Amino acid sequence: MPLAGGHSEPKPATEEIQAKVESIKSDIEARYDGSSQNNETFQVVEFRRQVVAGTVYHFKIDIGNEKCLMAKVFEPLPHTKQPMEVQNVVCKPLNEPLVTLATKRT
Repeated sequence: MPLAGGHSEPKPATEEIQAKVESIKSDIEARYDGSSQNNETFQVVEFRRQVVAGTVYHFKIDIGNEKCLMAKVFEPLPHTKQPMEVQNVVCKPLNEPLVTLATKRT
């Protein structure tokens, strides 16, 4: 069991998680410096979450060619009616474990 405010252990992606990522796919691609828009796939492999004043997600997204994007996304509490915010994206080899990214300001 994670500590209050701590990150969960990595978990396999679910349909709900894939749908969240699909809803912000263009934001993730825009945040990444390389071009992931013409890759074979865009499938969440695993994720971890941290409950704060909202939820911080760390996603590992398979983009094909043995590469993945690691993305940090903040989902505000529902009553705020604010959209999810992509806070950082990096490209890594697919065989690397899911990492917890820092927030990268643009």
